[in-house]
Amino acid sequence: MSTLVGTVSPFDSASQLWDEYIEMFKYFFQANGIEGADKMKVVLLSGIGASTYSLLRSLLCPAKPELKKLAQHCEFGATLPQMLRDRLVCGVNDDRMQRRLLSEVELTFEKALTVCQAMASANKKGGK
Repeated sequence: MSTLVGTVSPFDSASQLWDEYIEMFKYFFQANGIEGADKMKVVLLSGIGASTYSLLRSLLCPAKPELKKLAQHCEFGATLPQMLRDRLVCGVNDDRMQRRLLSEVELTFEKALTVCQAMASANKKGGK
C-alpha cells in the first residue's frame, strides 16, 4: 500500500462550507493520483465523517428495502442536487429548521445541508 500525501478531516459545517470541503478533496485526489468517479466516491464517503455520512445515507437510501433497491439504479443526472435538496427540506422533522430552509432564496443542496448541520449542532449544544 502506498503512502498518501496529505489528509482531509471530516466535514464540519461550523468551520467550512461544503464547496470548500469538496475543493480540498479534489486537491487530495490530485496529489494522490486518485482517478475515476467510483474511486473518488469511495474515498470521499469514507472521509466525510460519521454525521455527514449518516445524513447523506438517510437522504439517498429510503427506509423501505424495495424502494432502496430501486433507488440504487436511478439515473437522476443533473436533477440529483435539486432532488436531494427537496428530499432534505421535506424530510426535516424540526419545524423551525424547515421554515429556515424554505425561507432561503436560491437554496442549493449544499447550502441546505450546511444549514441543517449548523442548526442541529446548535440544538445539541443548547441542550435541546
